[in-house]
Amino acid sequence: MRATPRDNALLQEVATGRFYLREQLQGLFFRNLRGPQKAQERLRKLYGAKQLKRRRVGSQGGYIYYLDRWSEKYAHWLALNWVYVSLVQQAKSWQKIAVFMREYVYQRADALACIDNTVQKKRQVFFVEVDQGTNPFTDKYRKVAERLEFALNPPWWYSGAFPPVLVVTGRPQRVQEAVEGSPVRYCIVTLDNIKQDIFKCLRR
Repeated sequence: MRATPRDNALLQEVATGRFYLREQLQGLFFRNLRGPQKAQERLRKLYGAKQLKRRRVGSQGGYIYYLDRWSEKYAHWLALNWVYVSLVQQAKSWQKIAVFMREYVYQRADALACIDNTVQKKRQVFFVEVDQGTNPFTDKYRKVAERLEFALNPPWWYSGAFPPVLVVTGRPQRVQEAVEGSPVRYCIVTLDNIKQDIFKCLRR
């Protein structure tokens, strides 16, 4: 099977995002096509050509597509990828996703994102944290924000105020209690919230 440019882009995205659902890949690479048929057909061919791996989790679940080794942290990656897919699908024509760096090393953030407003020439920067509810949630950005306020050489994404942190969680009330009184602005939302309107979530 000859890979198309779209196939190559899709495989590169799976390599970066590690675990993807068909719905997510459809939203990124088959947006102008009605229904899931074309996406399903292409993913089936890539799997048949051994360019893509897949696994079904649960009797009712769809396939999860990946390239490298399987990980039990697949749900974490799927949730993080929903943030990226939601940004792509919901961005206006004048918005550009300039940066979406997963596993950003600074403070071990799940992702750092930058959205450019091409009309106003402004950039919106925010961190992303996916909370799976397995450990107590901590305000790990508080000390960093306080330190950066007086830093002589701040990171490139810092412009006088610490970026907000988008937290995707299934326990919003618990997370809210954990960050009460923090100098950092936390936008605490559920997965359904970001699928409906991620930019509204960022305005919270």
